[in-house]
Amino acid sequence: MTTRTSTRSRQSDASVAAGDRAVSFFCKRLSLSKGRQIPFVPTPDQAAYLRAVFGTLNPDGRRRYRTVYREVPKKNSKTSDTAGCLLKCLFDEDEFGGEVYSGAATRDQAGQTYRKMASSVRAAPALYPKFRGKPVKLYDRDKRIYVAALEAFYQALSSDANYEDGIEPSAAAVDELHRHKSRDLLDVIQEGMGAKSQPLLFINTTAGAYQTGPAWDMHEYALAVLSGEHVDPTFLAQVYAAPSTCAKDGSWEDEAVWYACNPMLQAGVLDIEDFRRAHRQAQRIPSAKRAFLRLRLNQWVALDESWLDGGEWDACGAELLPLNPLKEWAGRPCWGGLDLSSTSDFTALAWLFARDDGGFDVWLQFFYPKLSLPDRREKRQDIEEWARAGYIKLTDGPSVDYGFVAAAIKRGCEAFDVREIGFDPWHGSNVTDHEIARDVPVTMTKVAQYPKVMNPACRMLEKLVADRDIHHFGNPVLAWMVKNVIPEVNPYEAMRPSKGKSKDKIDGATAMLIALERAIAPQEAKGFSGVVAV
Repeated sequence: MTTRTSTRSRQSDASVAAGDRAVSFFCKRLSLSKGRQIPFVPTPDQAAYLRAVFGTLNPDGRRRYRTVYREVPKKNSKTSDTAGCLLKCLFDEDEFGGEVYSGAATRDQAGQTYRKMASSVRAAPALYPKFRGKPVKLYDRDKRIYVAALEAFYQALSSDANYEDGIEPSAAAVDELHRHKSRDLLDVIQEGMGAKSQPLLFINTTAGAYQTGPAWDMHEYALAVLSGEHVDPTFLAQVYAAPSTCAKDGSWEDEAVWYACNPMLQAGVLDIEDFRRAHRQAQRIPSAKRAFLRLRLNQWVALDESWLDGGEWDACGAELLPLNPLKEWAGRPCWGGLDLSSTSDFTALAWLFARDDGGFDVWLQFFYPKLSLPDRREKRQDIEEWARAGYIKLTDGPSVDYGFVAAAIKRGCEAFDVREIGFDPWHGSNVTDHEIARDVPVTMTKVAQYPKVMNPACRMLEKLVADRDIHHFGNPVLAWMVKNVIPEVNPYEAMRPSKGKSKDKIDGATAMLIALERAIAPQEAKGFSGVVAV
């Protein structure tokens, strides 16, 4: 576990007073709620942090620290703490013409700090509607606060928007640095601070998924400062993380480790039962374990690894598939999922059936062009064996004959109680302009392959596999494809299967997830713009 840099054992009266003033500002002039004032009472850890940031002074009375780097797990009050610090810099530093900024990777994320600040200003009579007899103006659309008495302002910035280089921040914050693809915004802020006498830059982040980029570079610099390898008296580093060996030595499962790297858990703000629930999932779901390590224990854990545990998936295939599902499962309610190919790829048709025990049975039909077999080389023998066993229909020609796909869909719709069939819109024209959609008596729906659309199905499949509630009857083609899947995870922790990152073909997994997406989250209930009915 690593914490902040060393503090002086003896502090001057001025340092103590400056630290007390910062804590007092939070207690008396900040609010935690929207619309009414509930005092922001700092925890012991937060109070120590404020005293270190604002109460560590040079002999000339100016602050020692110019950069404050704070790396903590999720839900440890980074945004609230940053909003309070920026409000103090804006209202309590007496800097005429001050410029205060917060920067984030996206416009939506940039607005989070502004909303915290604006809510506190609106709720606290000491700051709003007037400050020293002059108005404080809030511009929600522009995410801007203007303090007329000081001719100072706060402005939210985002790295995905156009911004001018001519800023001169007196204080600024860069939020969730691990989400920034480049250090452009960070550089603009740091360069602009050169003209100020005691600028203050807050850099906040949770551990990222990749050990590259500006966040990782700053992480390594912070550790070097903390260890004494590099001396930088203007840089305050605070890193809360479990030991880097925790995943291997099993200490990630120790509740004492959870407490040690989550200050808000120590303070009783976070619920230990929430950690325990997440831990139970992490014990059974590989992606949930990676998320637990990164988001709860602040480990730099790559997410681009195999998604589902192969052994867990195989354990869901113990039951035997009926010899003739069309006959033996006739009349069963089900949903379809279709992932089409363009040329030398697999086409997969998934039928997903709800079970009385709350689980699902899934039956996959695969199609592959014979003339593409020579291109598969290492996998050719397996494909031919799977075709002889009836798992794959080989069609003549260089690409899949959609006539076979259309016939399979028609037979399924005649046999089963098909509620809806979803399909990947990437090849949507091949569905809508081809005989595949002709004479199909059920709704065929485009399911956009965005993380926000596919995430519910992905998370549900994780749970189904962990609980042994998805039954795939040992389909070897589907097993191969599921084990190939590497998910793409966006900044909001929503995921989708990534064809670009995955090890090999994943068409069967995609088709199954499309069917599951239709089964658990109907279009009418979701309202996603990415889902459009044919």
